[in-house]
Amino acid sequence: KQSAFVSRDDGKTWAAPVPMFPAGGATVSKERAVAVTKGGTVVVAFLNLDTRSPGYWNAKAADFVPGVRLDVWAARSADGGKTWATAVVQTGYSGAVRGLVSAADGGLVLVTQDVARNPARHVTTAYRSTDDGKTWARAECRGADGKARPFFDVGGHGHHDGAIEPTVEVLKDGRLWMLIRTPTGRFWEATSADHGATWGGFQESAIPASSAPGMLKRLADGSLLLVWNRLIFPNGRSIVL
Repeated sequence: KQSAFVSRDDGKTWAAPVPMFPAGGATVSKERAVAVTKGGTVVVAFLNLDTRSPGYWNAKAADFVPGVRLDVWAARSADGGKTWATAVVQTGYSGAVRGLVSAADGGLVLVTQDVARNPARHVTTAYRSTDDGKTWARAECRGADGKARPFFDVGGHGHHDGAIEPTVEVLKDGRLWMLIRTPTGRFWEATSADHGATWGGFQESAIPASSAPGMLKRLADGSLLLVWNRLIFPNGRSIVL
């Protein structure tokens, strides 16, 4: 949670752990994502457990507790994991960090989530870094209504409702494709044609899915791999694409 391990033989052996935060202030959660920039900088985006508030959901009020917090941070190493520097990406509350990619122009794109209230729900948002993870800017998201916001919103009410747990990959034409967990029976999707600075095309995707996260990855042969939970009907049948 506070150390990095380096392997130089494809994971067969690992060097002794290197403290990532010798001065303290950060603990990496299980929600984390790793990317390597074109210049070779290793960047880890993660939920910083040291910022976590003591409460999360007030069942009686059907709302997040006041001041709910779990910040998104990033750590970067330009020397192969020997030393690390940190940056704060988002303050507030995020419950998932699953998508971090190097865009076609060399920038970094991170997709994560935030909370909204009245009613309480999750929304999905994205960040971009053009300096190997030193600083991060929040993206512009154009919803299904065409309006620009700092997040994507499908509505809902609940501690795991809304637009949640996004995943992202780079398409062969350089665009970015985001898939978002929702309770609607399908992933919702969005795309970016400017390397993550702005996002549009927010709509239901053609992929039926349960209310569970997916994971997109680009394979070595160029294919896209999606791992997800298919939608199960009461009679036990599932939709197969």
